[in-house]
Amino acid sequence: IDFTARDLQDELKSKGLPWEKAKAFDGSAALGRWIELDSKNGADESTIREKISNLHFELKIDETTVQQGHSSEMIFGFDRLISEVSRYFTLKQGDLLYTGTPKGVGAVSKGQILRGFLENQRLFEVKIR
Repeated sequence: IDFTARDLQDELKSKGLPWEKAKAFDGSAALGRWIELDSKNGADESTIREKISNLHFELKIDETTVQQGHSSEMIFGFDRLISEVSRYFTLKQGDLLYTGTPKGVGAVSKGQILRGFLENQRLFEVKIR
């Protein structure tokens, strides 16, 4: 999950300045448990491509679902994103690409607990401080 400091983003945008500071601050991106989808688990390339093309994901704040979607709903698929990004940046194994979010973006408050799910498996839990 990645966070945006909307107040800072709005300020920078209003001044015509780049707003990467609103996205790149300590704690702005939390990672959950990693799930391998490779031949070590008996999957061939076509099986892996099929799985990642329709992954269900969900974000809950406390116990309420605020975002959910499927990777099949992405405007551009993973292969195209990787191809396009690699035209401008060197990508290496382990690099992460943040691709956007489904509807449901909103503010979080101190004390709330965010839980992220992939294929109904909880991969992370973050308490807002």
